[in-house]
Amino acid sequence: LEEAERAMLASAADIDALKTRLRDEEEHQLELEQGLTCARERIDDLADDKKRIESLRVADQAEFASRLADRDAALERARQTSAGLQAQRDKLEGMVFELQNQLEAMTRKHEALTAA
Repeated sequence: LEEAERAMLASAADIDALKTRLRDEEEHQLELEQGLTCARERIDDLADDKKRIESLRVADQAEFASRLADRDAALERARQTSAGLQAQRDKLEGMVFELQNQLEAMTRKHEALTAA
């Protein structure tokens, strides 16, 4: 009978130990599930961040392309203006050369008339 009582007490102690271990395992599992939930939320946040970054990158590329096109257009306008100004300068230089020739001719005529 004593042996049966000891066996029952030992079994009760084993059952209590198993209950404690089960409770510990359940708490550990709960902690793991909470950690997994946090990790999933962080992954979702990172995925959202990645989408925002990609969107900003695309917008930056579009803005850069637009600015580059604006710069190219401004450069082309400057080239055209420069070419127009160069053509006007060449024309004016030709006119000055022509006027200098006319002035020299008139000066020679005037000298000839005054000498005569």
